[in-house]
Amino acid sequence: MNENEINQVPDEAIVQPEAEEVKKPVGDKRSPMEIAIAVVAVVLIVAVIAALLMGGVSGVTDPTEPDGSVAGTVPPDGNHDDVTCKGTYTVSDEQAAADAAKVVATMGDQALTNADLQIYYWMQVVSFLNEYGTYASALGMDYTKPLDTQMMDENWTWQQYFLDCGLDAWNAYESLAQEAIAAGFDKENEDYQTYIAALRDDITASAEAAGFASLEEMLVQYVGPGSTEEAYLDYMQTYYLGYLYFNALYEQMLPTDEEIETYFESNAADYEANGLTKDTGNYVDVRHILVMPNGGTTAEDGTTTYSEEEWEAARVEAQLILDNWLAGEATEETFADLAKVNTDDSNGDQGGLYTYVAEGDMVTEFNDWCFDESREIGDYGLVKTVYGYHVMYFSGSHPIWYVTAQADLETEIANGIIPAAMEKYETTVDYTSMVLGYVDLAAEQ
Repeated sequence: MNENEINQVPDEAIVQPEAEEVKKPVGDKRSPMEIAIAVVAVVLIVAVIAALLMGGVSGVTDPTEPDGSVAGTVPPDGNHDDVTCKGTYTVSDEQAAADAAKVVATMGDQALTNADLQIYYWMQVVSFLNEYGTYASALGMDYTKPLDTQMMDENWTWQQYFLDCGLDAWNAYESLAQEAIAAGFDKENEDYQTYIAALRDDITASAEAAGFASLEEMLVQYVGPGSTEEAYLDYMQTYYLGYLYFNALYEQMLPTDEEIETYFESNAADYEANGLTKDTGNYVDVRHILVMPNGGTTAEDGTTTYSEEEWEAARVEAQLILDNWLAGEATEETFADLAKVNTDDSNGDQGGLYTYVAEGDMVTEFNDWCFDESREIGDYGLVKTVYGYHVMYFSGSHPIWYVTAQADLETEIANGIIPAAMEKYETTVDYTSMVLGYVDLAAEQ
């Protein structure tokens, strides 16, 4: 835990004893839409689609003027074959509702309506704000202002960018879903069937728990006028089916050890140019149970020092934990169980486990124990650092070259699944018929 780098023993480990206890938030402070999104918040497919969609980047005020006209409207003067067709897609609440059923894109027998589009569009906006939050302004986006009046680059507004991302997301999710259906995956997968059976009730319950009379009411507030309950449920169903199918394909395609080594050797020159060879070293996995000294004397500058007696009490407690572990089965599993209830670190829920630790990540004493050349799986011991006494268990190591090549190859595999599915399905898009209802982003933050 080098003090000049990010410590893997977290800040909680050095909170002064006299400091006010950190309070856990009471209740879930996320918006209902964020909670609903979390129902299908899966990492891999989102990361892959985000990588595919990146390439450009576009808040909101009430779009209507007192006379009922749309604020900031720009006459259509772009290319009707791409998202620049309209300077703004924002319309009044009444028009958004009236045009909700209008089809704006097709993929075979599947149709995307404005009601569907509204959801795909705002999911992209919400996901972006969840990811970047207050950093959005550093990327040139002000969510307190209309997205259709802010340029994300010299060609697109932020609204056009998110609309394009939403269309691509629909294309990706729908393509995967169609592939899943063609393979009979929708009927064979128990997880999907269980999810579909409970979907409407679960989402409706979330809306009601958030104080809305219905799911539709929640959607109008958080996704905008023109969105419908059926459109939202269809979005969730399509998304989840696509994810499950994607994940199943991905797992089937995971590379073998031999394929990973071949990949590394084929790209050895590039890796070496970045300082990586087969001799670079290892990452290690280690479990620990942190015992911090109690008491201490805090100086005016906020630093706390501990007496020899306080340090000795911490050592005795750590040794007792180690002795109790040795007196039992003394397995990694039993060590993890002890960590869950005894550690003063914040990773107790993970059984005190740190994975893929690189040399230099930890403070000196912790680091030196982990990277001792004689270290073997199952080794244990006590280590004293500035944080306290650590009961240590060595869980394993991984060659850095192998981990890097595996991650790179698996990324290539994942990045190929969605484009391959999308190529099978022809999509037509009618930008001239697209409209978007208004959501006050500033009010929802």
